[in-house]
Amino acid sequence: MIDICIYWSARSPDDNGLGKLITKFRAATPTQTVNHTDFEPICARPLLLSIETKKPGVNLDTAQLQMGSWHAAQWAFLRWAVGEKLRAQCNFNILDTDEGRQALEAEALSILSTLEFIPGIIIQGHRWLLVLSTYDCGKTIMWTDHQFGTTQSYLEIYAVIAGIRQLTAWARDVYLDWFHKNILN
Repeated sequence: MIDICIYWSARSPDDNGLGKLITKFRAATPTQTVNHTDFEPICARPLLLSIETKKPGVNLDTAQLQMGSWHAAQWAFLRWAVGEKLRAQCNFNILDTDEGRQALEAEALSILSTLEFIPGIIIQGHRWLLVLSTYDCGKTIMWTDHQFGTTQSYLEIYAVIAGIRQLTAWARDVYLDWFHKNILN
């Protein structure tokens, strides 16, 4: 499990109907959650950004492995959710043929490819590292070890804050929009 998550939270009970769509989607999932984890406090709040923390001197590979496992689970959940939406929209006779199942799988991969990456942050001591994962034909690929700031100087702290603001803006404007369009709606 990841140490810290930034998640979407409704500003109002309705918030453009997203809350109602999330409730409906949760009811259709086996784990009654809108995420790849059934951790109760975030079951109704889509995860936007994951953060893993490690002490200085701890092997960075451990943090990358944890983030990689977390992102792989997130991509697998998104793939399942997209597939479920496509199955609900299609004629069930199509699913009875190999060609139909392959077409459905190709469409699911095509939709997943429109979400270019999922970001994460690894904090190791003072270092703040950006990690990205991409999804390619059923495999999660991690892009790691890009430092975007530290907590060792005021200027670098501002870089950390700017980086987090950029990532949360991306999550709000890109990821949440993609999630709404391709899974909830």
